[in-house]
Amino acid sequence: MAVVMSVMTISSALMAVRAEDADPQLSNQMPGLGSFIVFAFLATALYFLLKNMNARLRRMSYREREREAAEAAAAAEAAEDEAAAAGTEAGADEAAAPETSEVETSDPDSPGSTSERP
Repeated sequence: MAVVMSVMTISSALMAVRAEDADPQLSNQMPGLGSFIVFAFLATALYFLLKNMNARLRRMSYREREREAAEAAAAAEAAEDEAAAAGTEAGADEAAAPETSEVETSDPDSPGSTSERP
């Protein structure tokens, strides 16, 4: 950026010196080769700056996607570890408590009864 500013300063100083020494008839002419060279340099610098910015933005976007994927994988792994730990604790609780079975009723009038009446 400093290079661009120095080129612009030098070119404006040269143009100011030329304008003072110029003939009044010559002041109506086109800017000339010096102005074209400065413009071409600025256009080329702008092209490369935009190209570099685009590459950096793509790289940043790619790194952001990678980071999000890594965070999602870490969260999924942590959830699996918690589920496994909870499953182990639940298994220990089930082993400690005796299993209770349902007592079958011998009442033939109960709704869940499958026995037929004689």
